[in-house]
Parts: sequence; structure tokens; C-alpha cells
Amino acid sequence: MRKLLFLLLIICFGCSSIHKNIDSVFYLKNDSKNVNSIKNKKFTLLKDDRISYKNGVYWFKVLLTDKTKGEEELIFQVEEPSIATVAVYNKNELLTSEKSTQGNTVIILKLKNPKESLYYVRVHFKRQVHFPLNVYTTSQFYKTEEKKNLGFGLYYGIAIMVFILNIIFYISLKDNTFLYYSIFMGCINISFTAFDGVAYLYFSQVFFDDYIAVFHILIQIFGALFASNFLGLKFFYPKLDLFGKLFIVVPTTFYAIYYFTNNFLYFAIADFLGLLVLAYYWFMGILMYKKEEFAKFFVIGYCMALFAAIFYLTPLNFGLTSITATFNQLKFGNIIEMLVLTYAITYRVKKLQEENNSYRNELQLYLNELYGLKEQLKNATTTEKENSLNAKIEEIKISYNLTEREVDILIKITEGFTNKQIAENLFISVNTVKYHTRNLYEKLDIKKRTEISSKIIFDK
Repeated sequence: MRKLLFLLLIICFGCSSIHKNIDSVFYLKNDSKNVNSIKNKKFTLLKDDRISYKNGVYWFKVLLTDKTKGEEELIFQVEEPSIATVAVYNKNELLTSEKSTQGNTVIILKLKNPKESLYYVRVHFKRQVHFPLNVYTTSQFYKTEEKKNLGFGLYYGIAIMVFILNIIFYISLKDNTFLYYSIFMGCINISFTAFDGVAYLYFSQVFFDDYIAVFHILIQIFGALFASNFLGLKFFYPKLDLFGKLFIVVPTTFYAIYYFTNNFLYFAIADFLGLLVLAYYWFMGILMYKKEEFAKFFVIGYCMALFAAIFYLTPLNFGLTSITATFNQLKFGNIIEMLVLTYAITYRVKKLQEENNSYRNELQLYLNELYGLKEQLKNATTTEKENSLNAKIEEIKISYNLTEREVDILIKITEGFTNKQIAENLFISVNTVKYHTRNLYEKLDIKKRTEISSKIIFDK
């Protein structure tokens, strides 16, 4: 696994665009279809691939280096799913054009026997204006493709393995945390396939473009559910947890506005607000740091992927050129997150199971002592027995400030019910049963369950 991660690290950080054959690029937002009408207009120097959130038609003036002269073929490659069409012109006429098609988010245009170093490229952007242009010779192109395909195989191989592992854990342990994380991780990786083009091998680009916002919304929903469930926020910070979940309505509204207006600014704002939701729950993990031992795994594992996403998506969507991360770095951060959080969930389940079994074993002794109380009352009538038992339970409830739910669970434990049976009988989740069991143990201030029995039988 270490060698695999090291290889993936080299690929992720070594696949960035180098623009070896490009001297400089300039851009202009103009929807003209005639190259002669834009040649004399003022172009802006392109300092970063990320340009703007203002989708539409842009012209690019591309100056190539002298290295490209004498080549039999040049390959213009643009790897960006938001592009609808690309057309390459020389100073006077159209040379070649290409539309985005199913099975390919990478648009490739080949120029035979190129004789010039200046070209104009007309591009129609459907969403964010991101123009990662590369110009390759034939040999350069195939070497780059080999490395990229190796990276695809490694990343999605690990992602699928981790996904299956979490599903198996969910089926065997019946813990919703695994299910929430599986869906959360699945939606993230489906969204990734829209960036690197894997999705378009199976879906038309138009279809996937129409539903990409749905996956972004699901990332936020199941990211919140996973964090809430993993950290136990509804027990420790129920109001803050509820606020985070309700806030998801805000980015969802902006996604809806984008669909009606086709103005990408609303999509960009929705993505940014969605990242704030995920960052909010990461901060909640920091608040839980001292309350739950496994919160540290959440904070550490979630950190790299979260900040890589912030520094990749935000500059990409808004055309910012300050601090940025590459898509390959985002993928690597996600690999680390998947491995760390999968371990963290497993660790959490193991610890909670051990802790809960310990509580139940000690509380179960209460049952024996309780029936010992009944033996002491064997000469009493049935009504007197029940009244005495109920009186003791009511006394404990008042003395130790137990809630009605905690009393219900205490009674079920004494009757020998398992966590699952208690959950089904009281119409609550297994995790809620575990939480209240732990609270009972702490509220009654005992180190052994036999002490509970003593409190019930002998406390006055």
C-alpha cells in the first residue's frame, strides 16, 4: 500500500500542465465567429488557466515556441468538461474545430504540417471559464496519456476498494456511519469523473451536465449526515448540528437559480456555500476533539481533502489566481481522506462496541439484583411487588435526574433486551440506545453495574 500511495503521489504531483511548447496565451471575451473581426482587439495576458465565472464564448491568441517548427503534427489538447466547442484558426481562416462528445471530456485537435507559430482558438464555455491548453508533439502526447491513464486506474481502483469495504462494514455491523460515508464518498468520486472525463464514457455530456448539481447537493447532505453521525453531534451539540443541516437549503437554492438562469455565478456561489457546510462540520470535529477520542481522526483525515477542495474549486469557479490546488492534488487528498476516515470509522465502532458491552455487562447485573429484590418481596402481593419496584425506579429517576427515555432503556436492559431489541421496541436508533446507556452509567456515578442494583435495592 505504501508503494502504491508513493506511486500515486508522483503521478498526482507530476502530471501538472507544463506548457512546454507554448510561449504565451492571451484571451478576449467575444462571441464573434470571424477571426478577422477580433485580431485587432485588445487581448489580456493569460496568467492562470482559471479565468472567470462568466461563461460564454472566449477567443485565445496562442503563441508557440520555436520548438514546434518543423514538426509533422501538433496536437492541441484542452481537458475541461465545461467546454462545448473548440475551433483553431490561423491569421485568416478556420483550420479545425471539435465539439465535446460522449466518452471524451478532453478535446483534441490535430494540425498537420504546421507552418506558423501564432494561432487563434475560439472556445465556448458552458460553465466555469477554465482553459488548460496544452500543445504537444505526437511523441509528447502519447507519453502524457500513458501517465494519465495509469493515474486514473490507481485512483479509481483505490476508491472502489474503499467503497466496497465500507458497504461490507455497513452490512455486517449495521452502523449507518458506514452507509453515510459510502454515499458521501461515492458522490464525490462521481463528481470527479465529470472533471476527468470518466463519466462521459457511460453518459452523454448533456445528460451528466444537467445532473452534476444533484451530486454536489448530495455531497453536502451526506457529508453532513456522516459528520453528525460519526461525531455524535445530535447528542452533544444538537442545535449546532441542526443549523448545519438546515443551511444546506441555501446552496440548494442557488443551484436551482443556476438552472433557471444559466448564469454560472450562481453555481459557483452554491459550490462555495457547500464547501462552507463541509468546513463547518470539520470545525465541529475540532469542538469534539476533547469529548471523543476518535474525533482527532476525523479532523486529520478530513483536513487535506477539504482544503484541497476549497483551493481547487473556489479559484476554478471564480477565476481566482492566488492560492490554488490542482485536480490531481485534490485526488491525492481524497485518497488520504478515504483511507484515514475508513480506519477512523472502524476504530470508532470498535471502541463504542467495547465500551457499550462493558456498560451492558455491568448494568445487566442490575437484573439479577432486581429480581433479588423481588425475592425479598415474595410474600407480598403482585401489586405490592410492582409498586415497590416502580417506587425504587422513580426514586432513582428523581435522585439522579434521569430522563423518561433513560428510564425506559434502563428497564429494558434489566429485562435482558439487546440494543437492537431496545431500539425496535422504543422506535429509536441503536446509536441512541448506546448513547443513553453511556449516560446512565455516568449519571448514576458507578464503576460497576452491581452498584446500580445496590442503589435500587438499598438506597433510601
